[in-house]
Amino acid sequence: MNRIVLCGDTHGILDTGKVVRYQEGPNKLDKNDYFIICGDCGLVWDSDTLNDCVDFYQSFGTNILFVDGKQSL
Repeated sequence: MNRIVLCGDTHGILDTGKVVRYQEGPNKLDKNDYFIICGDCGLVWDSDTLNDCVDFYQSFGTNILFVDGKQSL
């Protein structure tokens, strides 16, 4: 099945509980589905955060995408 799930900011790995709760529930996503983070994913903060985030999201076995928010000037 191809499903698309949207969620709000995850702030790196600080607020990823919403991803974990979804994957532990009855609607667990698989490799054919897409989990889209709309906003502050946190992948651009620093290299340590980047590595932690990539490792975390790769562990889910689904396609994780994010929409980068606009930075205020």
